[in-house]
Amino acid sequence: MAGRYKAFMENVDNRPYWQYVAVLDSRTRPAHRALHGKIFRYDDPFWDTHYPPLGWNCRCRVRALSQSDVDKKDLPISSSEGKITWEDQLVSKKTGELQPVAVYHDPVTGMKIPTDVGWSYNPGKAAWFPDLDKYPYDVAREWVQGGLTGPDFKAFYEGKIKGNFPVAVLDEEYKKAIKSKSQVVYLSDETLSKNKTKHPELNINDYQRLPEIISSAKLIIEKDGQFLVFIKQNGKYYFTVIKTTRNKNELYMTSFRYTNLKDIEDEKKKGRIIKDEL
Repeated sequence: MAGRYKAFMENVDNRPYWQYVAVLDSRTRPAHRALHGKIFRYDDPFWDTHYPPLGWNCRCRVRALSQSDVDKKDLPISSSEGKITWEDQLVSKKTGELQPVAVYHDPVTGMKIPTDVGWSYNPGKAAWFPDLDKYPYDVAREWVQGGLTGPDFKAFYEGKIKGNFPVAVLDEEYKKAIKSKSQVVYLSDETLSKNKTKHPELNINDYQRLPEIISSAKLIIEKDGQFLVFIKQNGKYYFTVIKTTRNKNELYMTSFRYTNLKDIEDEKKKGRIIKDEL
């Protein structure tokens, strides 16, 4: 999925139109059949919520088209502007649990076309980011900062996009200090979900500060194969944990919370201090 999406994105200059393609047999859901053949530009918000699969066992796919492909057959181009809403859908009759799903309102058929619960995101986009380790530090850091303040991170924070999201970039000195081969720190959707439950006092604005919190850490402690990172901002002490994979090729943030001076002093006694300017 990620590989195909990446190939499409790398070729949008030549093939900027994407067509929804369904398998038209007896197993095809009416909603998916209604989308068959519809064409949207690659950057239309439709693909943020309705890029297939739209649910379990969905066999739909996407076909990339050039301007000449569209012109030769005089194919109509659709737009989802003002036609996607979020509506609650019943998950369990027993508990009455509701979850929001994205619904496309088709102006041609009049149909409301929802995704399945939990599938209102672009799985290809969620799994794809440029290889930021191939970019200079300043460029990669700018890219990450822009990503965290944009709509993609908001969707990731709200659980609408899955995968790993880059949240910080480390300079060479920092990389050497923690013996990492990568300059990019990622946050997984699973870690984010757990951290939001465990530390609800943090909000999206705190997470958007992660590039500065991690890369400009004033105290770094190595403990049990992980790196405890501390910084004081806006009168608050932030505590973040980052960890390298066994081969040192990847970095992940595994915890994020507020802390205090007493806890910081306790952690200093338990690990090896790499940097202390706090």
